[in-house]
Amino acid sequence: MECLLADAKRDVDLRIVDVNADDSEEEENKNVQKIVLDVKGQEANKQITMNTSALTNKLTAVQIMRSIAQSLGPAFFEWVDPCVTLIKNELINDKHSSQLRKEATKCIPALLGCLSDSE
Repeated sequence: MECLLADAKRDVDLRIVDVNADDSEEEENKNVQKIVLDVKGQEANKQITMNTSALTNKLTAVQIMRSIAQSLGPAFFEWVDPCVTLIKNELINDKHSSQLRKEATKCIPALLGCLSDSE
């Protein structure tokens, strides 16, 4: 579960930089997608980069957390608080992916189903 939570916390490293800027680090990483834009009023073209592998891992981690919570029910209780905290603080308000916000929202009912009525 710790690995899933770590994946769900990953940074997608979204950057907007001048095309002239030195980005040798990103060139080595094949998981980074790049788009070059010519923006009116800007002196240089802008390059948008994002680690799409990290975004895919975040989405998958949230989907797996939901599936585990649905399968285990109350046996998943000890992980409800860390999952809900992560969803509330980071994932529901994610600025980069509407799909991630949707998946995080779908995870909440599964986590609520893990709460026991007794004691």
